[in-house]
Amino acid sequence: MEKIISNKAASFASMELARFALERADQRASSILEQYRKSTDRNYTLAGFVMTVFMALTAFLATEKMTLMLVAITLPLWVGTGVALLILFCKVMWVHDFMALGDDAATMLRDDLVDVAMNKGLQDDDKANDEYLHHLVISSIRRTLNATEHNRACLNRRNRYVKRAMTAIIVSVIVSATTTVIMLTLSFLGVLPMT
Repeated sequence: MEKIISNKAASFASMELARFALERADQRASSILEQYRKSTDRNYTLAGFVMTVFMALTAFLATEKMTLMLVAITLPLWVGTGVALLILFCKVMWVHDFMALGDDAATMLRDDLVDVAMNKGLQDDDKANDEYLHHLVISSIRRTLNATEHNRACLNRRNRYVKRAMTAIIVSVIVSATTTVIMLTLSFLGVLPMT
């Protein structure tokens, strides 16, 4: 099926084919929405963990007996977790802008679809209702596709920001580890005091 259902494909599709396509589209959209929900749960857990680490580092940096070496090692971790926490709260932990699946009753009974059914010269109510139902199912497939694409874009955007937050943490760990190695080497060589 094309990304956008052409009028030719829509008029070709039998009701059985259209309902099958709608069922499959609904399953795909539901799967993406479920991934979106699971992503939300994981992101809240991650934000809680990063906040705990950030607060622990803040308390550790606030102690009186901090040596230059401890500050040099701990400060990059504090900055990295702070940046990650800022990214998570500003870009990931927002009110979700997902698009709901399914149709509202008001959109299912629309004048434009009645006009399409009646303009086909179908004055018999049963045939007009069949034609209307066919167009309604095709319209539902299009809306499901739109919701799927929207929710996938939201999920991908959220994942990019989580990746940025994790990158900030990884970089801070690397900087802290490098600083530790440098400080210990300088200490071992006697350039820096060991205190």
